[in-house]
Amino acid sequence: MLPYEKLRRFIMYKLLATDLDETLLSSDGTISQPNKLAIQQAMACGTKIVLATGRSIHNVQRILSSLDLADKPNEFVISYNGGLISENKGTYLLKQQAIAFPLAQQIFQLGVAHHLLIHVFTLNHLYTYQMTLEEEAYLSDRTGMLPLTEASIDHLEQDPIIKISFQHLDRSFLESIEHALDNSLKEQLDINYSSNRYIEFNAKGVHKGNALKTLATQLHINPTDIIAVGDNMNDRTMIDYAGKGIAVANAVPELKELANYITQSTHNEHALSEVIHRFILNPVT
Repeated sequence: MLPYEKLRRFIMYKLLATDLDETLLSSDGTISQPNKLAIQQAMACGTKIVLATGRSIHNVQRILSSLDLADKPNEFVISYNGGLISENKGTYLLKQQAIAFPLAQQIFQLGVAHHLLIHVFTLNHLYTYQMTLEEEAYLSDRTGMLPLTEASIDHLEQDPIIKISFQHLDRSFLESIEHALDNSLKEQLDINYSSNRYIEFNAKGVHKGNALKTLATQLHINPTDIIAVGDNMNDRTMIDYAGKGIAVANAVPELKELANYITQSTHNEHALSEVIHRFILNPVT
């Protein structure tokens, strides 16, 4: 028996949900060895590890493989900011929530009007409009990207759109777009920010918190038995839902205000390893 398997009967937290970019992943897009080892030890204790990300499900597979979670039954991923909950085995879809197509068209045209780089996420592809070299470099590890050569998504009407995002390096500019939205439009959307470069649009009620609640209910896990870790405002709902909501040291100030623990380490300093050692392997009461 592995040493940490002896802790199974004493484990305080049954599920750890972690964001990927700027949380679990280092700036180079990899998982550090300390983080990887800590995750393996947490799983040996019986803690379920759930990746909760704004990425598409296809752009999580490499990370799942590195954690030995790919194609595993009874292991799960929350992707598209909660727009999809899937089991890793065969990428079985538990729940998918798309944006109504007329609403998706409105959002897309809003981005076009502001001359923004736009990402349109469907289940199988990430469509990009006005792609830049800087963004291509930032997304160099992503797959399934297809360029939109015209300012239209009419051809995607039969392809459920799960998320749309606009990219801009000025967060205040992205916030100004949200503030200028008609209330009738806002009422149909969940709007979030991530990576200090994206404003993200999902259907109303679609966010990581609700997805985590849905999954936890299916697994019969109480919120008090859950840790959620993140860095940006698309993580706030799962931070609120979890019994232990944690912001990494590099998180935006608004998220730190909501968290009940802030790591001393950044995502480049193995923050998730700190979380696992403090609250799972060597819990401090």
